Amino acid sequence: MIHVIDPNRMEEDILPSVINEIKYNQFEEKYKEIKEFYQTNQIHHTLEVKEGNIADLILEEANSGKYDAIVIGAMGKKKFLKLEFGHVSDKILKESSIPVILVK
Repeated sequence: MIHVIDPNRMEEDILPSVINEIKYNQFEEKYKEIKEFYQTNQIHHTLEVKEGNIADLILEEANSGKYDAIVIGAMGKKKFLKLEFGHVSDKILKESSIPVILVK
């Protein structure tokens, strides 16, 4: 499992360090739920938290040869643009060398 925080995609008008802390805390809470599910169901997993361009880092990791598929959310934050997919998922769909599963 990879979680990527992109400091360049900050839409809020506050300090990036504060935003990163908020985003990391939100992720940490969600990860606790995921980890509990994995442990209950005896699913082996690892976690990496990376900082940088989300699509590029996911594609780099996916192309490392260690994975069979990518599972990613289909809709980005800018729903008002009425795009079928978010920018990140769209780039991953176009550039991935392995299958991509989109989840709405």
